[in-house]
Amino acid sequence: MKATDYPGMVPQLENSELIHGFHTMVIADILRDLVPKLPDRYLGYIETTVVLESVEDRTYRVPDVHVSLAGEPAMEYAGIIRPAPTFTLDAVEELERKVRTLQLRDADNNLITTIELLSPTNKSGRGFEAFKTKQEALFRAGVNLVEIDLLQPGKRRFWDSRIADTPYVITVSRSSTRKIDVWTFTPNDPIPNPPIPLLPEDEDVTLDLQKVVRSTFEGGAFARKLAHEATKKK
Repeated sequence: MKATDYPGMVPQLENSELIHGFHTMVIADILRDLVPKLPDRYLGYIETTVVLESVEDRTYRVPDVHVSLAGEPAMEYAGIIRPAPTFTLDAVEELERKVRTLQLRDADNNLITTIELLSPTNKSGRGFEAFKTKQEALFRAGVNLVEIDLLQPGKRRFWDSRIADTPYVITVSRSSTRKIDVWTFTPNDPIPNPPIPLLPEDEDVTLDLQKVVRSTFEGGAFARKLAHEATKKK
């Protein structure tokens, strides 16, 4: 398998644990693509936040909950009757997921634009609610938002059915016009190269996202990793 086997996103990554490592590398490669194109007064940073994700929150797995029904005998300890529990549940496992966001700031450290590559954590459970709240607050504060969703499963924060029903979507929300530009595409389409808005007086720069995703897939040897993962599952 090679990146060139697919016009755009490699769909096998979506249901793989490799998706988290892939996202980490893509964010770094997006920054490398943009830095030479930015006017000198802009700086790019990768911000890392930690989100707690329970097994029940995860988009790709159904939690395996063990339930013991009543009927087990009561136990006696030191002359005291200890009744059997009505039922027993497994403790909910919580995982720490690092979520990375690319920030573009001006020379005065004002946040101008954020670029989000949506992860499974952004699209399910508490992670989705936290992401939605954060994005809405940033937009109200006048920050441009670029959201790149290369995952078919999970929730999306936009209500429009044309967004909900498409496999992949990129949105660019401009604080100056209060408009949201939308690109939708499928696994059979090349990935669009979105404009990255800056301050109103500066022209957009273009993110070569198709090139970035292909370079990350090949440079990170993800075809080999997917093959190894498939072998272990057999």
